[in-house]
Amino acid sequence: IQLNAGVAMGEATTMQGMLPLLAAAGAEIYDEESSMWTGATPEMVQVLETYATVYGDEGLGDPDLQVRQDGRDRSFLEFSEGKIAMLLESDYFWRDVINPEAGVAPMENRDEVVGWASIPGYEPGGALGGNDAASMSGGGGFLVNPNSENAEMAWELLKFMNSKESVTQGAGDTPKITQREDVNAEILDVDPMLKYIAEDVLPVTHYRPGLAQYPQVSVAMQEASEAVVTGTSADDAAADYQSALERIVGDDAVNGG
Repeated sequence: IQLNAGVAMGEATTMQGMLPLLAAAGAEIYDEESSMWTGATPEMVQVLETYATVYGDEGLGDPDLQVRQDGRDRSFLEFSEGKIAMLLESDYFWRDVINPEAGVAPMENRDEVVGWASIPGYEPGGALGGNDAASMSGGGGFLVNPNSENAEMAWELLKFMNSKESVTQGAGDTPKITQREDVNAEILDVDPMLKYIAEDVLPVTHYRPGLAQYPQVSVAMQEASEAVVTGTSADDAAADYQSALERIVGDDAVNGG
């Protein structure tokens, strides 16, 4: 199993590891209503215990791969060579990594031998939002500066950029999930995996917080996962993460501990 962990994996650890598992446990890293961050809560400990199971108790994953600077790229290669049986990644892995025609680690028989599944909740209906499965999404966005003298013109440009015609043309020849459901319905029929994500995964996805402290919080989560992978107990790693989180956002803005 390849469950991204550690600082070397960067945001891939957070977005394809820690946060979706936290969502699977029914929690989110930041609660907008209370303005509180998730520290060493039972859900966070459960996530770190999962890392301990994969990389420690059960020996299901390769801990050395998580601390290598090229660990993520090597995990891609090992999956394509049949050395990794299960890998938690985004749709990028399917369309750009193991793509048989244009991937960085192409698999000629990808469509015949590679299956897919959602990340299940730890309990039925126990994932974030009362769902059976969990997903996290991120990425950039376009905003209109409220102080712009050309706000209406900028809005017209955004409307054009996000029109059905523009989005369809922007997708090009390689199918990918877009921001428009009508475009997805037309271009994803040729790719059942991406169609599955668009129809079954996106409805349950949640988003990383767009806050100034988030990048530091993300690194703290990466450090916690790396600590577990290298032998620290889940409880101790969670406690250290709690302390790091309090230094970042203030102890009055953290749950748990």
